[in-house]
Amino acid sequence: MHMYVADNFAIKAVGLPWLQLTRDAYIHERCAYLIDCVSRLGRTGLRVLDVGCGSATALFYFHSNAKQAVGRYVGIDMLSPERLRVRYKDIAIPHEFYQVHLDEEWNYGEFDVVWCAEVIEHILDDRKLLRKLRSQLHPRGVLIVTTPSKVFVESMARSVPGYEAVSTTQDGGHVRTGYDLDMLRALGDDCSLTLESHAWLMPGTAPDVRWHLNPTPSPVGSLARNIRDIFARRNADFVTNGDPDLYAHRYMTISATFSNGNRPG
Repeated sequence: MHMYVADNFAIKAVGLPWLQLTRDAYIHERCAYLIDCVSRLGRTGLRVLDVGCGSATALFYFHSNAKQAVGRYVGIDMLSPERLRVRYKDIAIPHEFYQVHLDEEWNYGEFDVVWCAEVIEHILDDRKLLRKLRSQLHPRGVLIVTTPSKVFVESMARSVPGYEAVSTTQDGGHVRTGYDLDMLRALGDDCSLTLESHAWLMPGTAPDVRWHLNPTPSPVGSLARNIRDIFARRNADFVTNGDPDLYAHRYMTISATFSNGNRPG
């Protein structure tokens, strides 16, 4: 509890630099990509649904980098939201948090941006999830999904045995190794969603993967790695609409942006 209170104080006092020092670089690249997507929409007052929001770092990124673009933020996650309500009570963007099990029925209205980062690979019935996400999408909204690149995982598994391991039950782990671009396009088609664009996030190497698989990194080790990543990732931006033959085996994450297939013209 004391560590959590101290962490909240540091977030308020130091802001994003503190998060960059103490959180995984993967989270930051995804949030930077989300900010870029929202900025390219060129709109203000967007309603954003963050599905599987975790620690809701995306909300802090909006607060720091896109405050005018977002008019409402809703974060849903399987964990209790009380910790997030305390952490973000001073954030000016109107926001709400709810405890939700994604396999159950839930509905929070229509959103201009539905963000679902590193969630779908944990869900057995991915089509059911995507249809639910589509039901929350405004006719002119966008759904942005990020998930491990299947090609990357299978390529790295040659050097890092066990990296491609998946669970046969929905127990919190990955139930599939990831997706490739064709799989995401087909999944969208099945759910009446149109694939508008894709992107590659987080270039990775075998040493990166081995560190990520370490179940109990020391606090000092984690801090050192995050500091290294701040400099190493400075010029390693995500790639939008890159050729899968060039990027799928080099980048850990693939992102797909969908539009409502039945939206008005």
